[in-house]
Amino acid sequence: MNRPVLRQTPLERVDSFVQITWTPAGHLPPRVSDEVDLDRDGKSDLLVQFEVPQDPALKLAVDVKPLGGRVKAMHVDGVESFSALIARVKDGIVVRVPLAP
Repeated sequence: MNRPVLRQTPLERVDSFVQITWTPAGHLPPRVSDEVDLDRDGKSDLLVQFEVPQDPALKLAVDVKPLGGRVKAMHVDGVESFSALIARVKDGIVVRVPLAP
């Protein structure tokens, strides 16, 4: 399940984001292109696209296209910030997408 992570205090410098995980990374196709419905209303909120290199040591990059007003567009190579990243974590690929204000 995908749930937004909201800023807890006004002094924190982390933007609100949603984290999406694809598992197992070893069984993903060479290119992932998924529309994601964050609030389960039957309408996709974003399109996530990334390559899955066979070598887990290679750097990942992700493109996110908003399909509504819920998230920010982004192109990230690795980690841009705590709330905008793509990374291999254990047996998955994690993408954090900043929520629109």
